Amino acid sequence: TVAQVLTTGGTRSAYTPEGHHQFTLAEFLRPFQRTTTLCHMQYLPPFDVHDSHHLTPDALEAYGQAYARLLIGLKHQLPEASKLASLTYLNDWSPH
Repeated sequence: TVAQVLTTGGTRSAYTPEGHHQFTLAEFLRPFQRTTTLCHMQYLPPFDVHDSHHLTPDALEAYGQAYARLLIGLKHQLPEASKLASLTYLNDWSPH
């Protein structure tokens, strides 16, 4: 299983077909996805910290806590691959 953790200077809306970059973050990461599947591994959507150069210390701390919750949640309750693969960002998965 492969998951990427990224920081981007752009906002989440910048990574849409209508946004500043005109492509989704997933489209930028397609070569990584293909390499992963070629090696018979599961590719997960990225965990992304958007607009990183504008984050306050509190917001950065919140991302850190969200990432920690994600790792703990995945350790204890790995959902079906199709559920994770359907997400745009791992940030959007919430263990119950």
